[in-house]
Amino acid sequence: MTATTLYNLCYQLNDAVISPWMCRLGLNDQELDKLLVAYKKGTSEVFLRGSKMKFGPIRAIRIYDNSKLPNSNSYREDVESSFEKLDSGPDTFLGTHYERVLQKMGRDITENFIQGEWGYLHGKIVLSHLAFSKSLKESTNKVTSIALQKFNIYIKYKTIEKKIPVYRIAAHHSEVEKLQKAYEEGKYEVVLDGTKTRLQGFHRIKIFKVADEYNGLSKEDLRKKLKASAGGEQLTESILRDFGTDVTSDYIKGEFGESITTKLPAVKVKANAFRAQVNNLQNQQTKDFVDEAIGCYSNSNYRAAVVLSWVGAISLLYDHIIQNHLVQFNAEASRVNAKWKNANTFDDLTSMKEHSFLQIIAGTGIIGKNVKQELEQCLQLRNSCGHPNSLVIGELRAAAHIETLILNVYTKFQ
Repeated sequence: MTATTLYNLCYQLNDAVISPWMCRLGLNDQELDKLLVAYKKGTSEVFLRGSKMKFGPIRAIRIYDNSKLPNSNSYREDVESSFEKLDSGPDTFLGTHYERVLQKMGRDITENFIQGEWGYLHGKIVLSHLAFSKSLKESTNKVTSIALQKFNIYIKYKTIEKKIPVYRIAAHHSEVEKLQKAYEEGKYEVVLDGTKTRLQGFHRIKIFKVADEYNGLSKEDLRKKLKASAGGEQLTESILRDFGTDVTSDYIKGEFGESITTKLPAVKVKANAFRAQVNNLQNQQTKDFVDEAIGCYSNSNYRAAVVLSWVGAISLLYDHIIQNHLVQFNAEASRVNAKWKNANTFDDLTSMKEHSFLQIIAGTGIIGKNVKQELEQCLQLRNSCGHPNSLVIGELRAAAHIETLILNVYTKFQ
């Protein structure tokens, strides 16, 4: 058995004049997550540790960690044993007594998880704290990876007065994005690494992603390596290629200045059109979620827009299955996979891969074959946008993704 972070929870039901307090000790992340989702959605029963437990309506609730125990990342048996040693007195059913005992074992962390009364998100999309943490971690890793990556830029000119190529060594990703934007807007020059760099009259632009073995070097050390490889001669495009990967096509597309005349439809216009479509959504939580994705799109954060719009859509589908087609879904899932354990909650559905989930709901007729194929493409794009890589997408691709989800999920399964 592996030790893990555990939590303790005590709560009082609201179904009697004097209702006894109850405790759940040694909850792991998944168990606490299941109870938190049930609390927010106002679910009166939860299947936990092999049996159903009454979990609502709840009058009061407290959550504690085990940071004051000798080993805060303890085993469940250690937590239960510590509680028994500290538990004494005839009033064990009172919340104040439970609080005294649990406070000796750890800190009160209720406010980290509970923001409202029992059922305060009833009828709305509820993202578990584990799913949020996972998404936050992926986003953080992605930002960190991009921020640490270095690039070498090569610009060769076709004009007579500008024969010597320009090199920008160990440029950060933000510099590459500045170059990309200036290229699309057809600017005469752009400031890279604090130096004005001419674009007008260029013959060739190349962007190389520095290889991992050299990416940790300082700018000066990398420059020395490149010069040593050139043997004292002028740096060439082929030398830069030896030290990395050509990613020019990820950033430079179309003709110089082309985006000035090809911004059709305009981002703002399309964003307003999307908002007009979601104004008719009945669920305010869903409407807010889509509006956040549209906001990312409107601000040219296309990859974030793709990820957010998909997370909201798949959550909406999970809720629809739980409320309307759970028996039908479990039957089809068991037919396809004999090892499938019947789902009872939102969290149970998340244990299935999203691609497999789409196959099951298509197999039950909840969505059609063509809709399934479109959603599979949306999922593939979401996966590409949600992980650190060099993929760059434009407004039209992001717009098509959002529109597909609005028309086939948000307006149909709210």
